Amino acid sequence: MAIETKIPVLAVVCLDESQWAKQWFFKPSMGLHRAQFLFESIQDLSQQLNLMGIPLHCTESNIRMALQHIHDRYS
Repeated sequence: MAIETKIPVLAVVCLDESQWAKQWFFKPSMGLHRAQFLFESIQDLSQQLNLMGIPLHCTESNIRMALQHIHDRYS
């Protein structure tokens, strides 16, 4: 709906590194298959957004730092 009404869209994905270190019953909570699914999903999202002319900003920092970096880069 935002695109249809010409409202600017900012697409951001923040990957929280602390999630990779968590364990569940002494096993990593982010296994190989889950990580692969996550990265493939982000890649697909990026491709879909690119078709609409919207870049996807991916970062390993928190959302506040990510938005500050985007602001600094484009202002």
